[in-house]
Amino acid sequence: MVEQVQAAGRSAIALPLDVGNSASFAGFAEQLSASLREVWQRKKFEFLIDNAGTGVHAPYAETSEAQFDQMVNIHLKGPFFLTQTLLPLIADGGRILNVSSGPARCSLRG
Repeated sequence: MVEQVQAAGRSAIALPLDVGNSASFAGFAEQLSASLREVWQRKKFEFLIDNAGTGVHAPYAETSEAQFDQMVNIHLKGPFFLTQTLLPLIADGGRILNVSSGPARCSLRG
């Protein structure tokens, strides 16, 4: 995707992030801050759109605590604390959009 944006004459970067690992957010914010300065010569960005999700494909009675924790970390804790970490980099008047994954809108038997 980055190559396609760059081929169109625009600037783009891709920074990896495991949204389920909130301990990595400070380092991510530092990478993002450096990229903003180097690529766009700016300190802040206007829009944060996050979308991460996973699903546990196990019956309710068989879902482990570790699987449950993983879902909570990715769907709730991660987006919350990532947003909190990135607030200093969001420009005044900026916008935040948290997008849920498909499993939030449907369920399977069990």
